[in-house]
Amino acid sequence: MLVRLIQNRRALKDDQKLKKLYVKKHDERTIQIQTLARNTAMQIMLLGGLVATTIAGYFSITVSLTILACIVTASILSLLLVGYYSKKL
Repeated sequence: MLVRLIQNRRALKDDQKLKKLYVKKHDERTIQIQTLARNTAMQIMLLGGLVATTIAGYFSITVSLTILACIVTASILSLLLVGYYSKKL
């Protein structure tokens, strides 16, 4: 956060740096890459959570059910957002 703050403060003093920072932040290719990376990360987290639920089930049922609840919540939220964006776009 501090690095971004310093970067933004420096860019505000120089118009050329500000333009480069704006282009970097609003580049469609970069936005698409970040979106795909987040999507893949979410899928990996959900699959990892399922593995963790199975392993934790051997040690503590409470931990296993907690991880399962987190996975179910994330899955439902993901499905709701897919529905929302499907209608919006």
